[in-house]
Amino acid sequence: MRILRWVNQPREIFISHGFCSRGYEEVFSFTRTIYNIYILLYSRRLHILLFTRITNSFIHADYIFFYSRRLQILLFTQIIYSFIHADYIFFYSRGLRITTYSFIHADCKLRHIDMTFFLYTKSILNLY
Repeated sequence: MRILRWVNQPREIFISHGFCSRGYEEVFSFTRTIYNIYILLYSRRLHILLFTRITNSFIHADYIFFYSRRLQILLFTQIIYSFIHADYIFFYSRGLRITTYSFIHADCKLRHIDMTFFLYTKSILNLY
């Protein structure tokens, strides 16, 4: 599994112990900061990463990654208060070293997330 590192964060986010929960094959918890708790849910079969930031005992924003090794596509969405606030789509090809992204803005319910693919590119994301 590739480790995700947010370069704009003051501290790197490390993956800790894994366990099974709510249909996800593997669940990893990120390091805890003073104000935020970071949780990563990962499914090898579906290649889905769910990144959750919990602030002040409630979920403030959920970040979902859709990654396909075969298609070399990384998709990401930001969900705020159960609604999609700002969405980006990102296509990444390691072999061709091409990165393209487009901006899509929409407000829709969370139940439509499985039909749409997004990437939130405001933060810098490294894959290695």
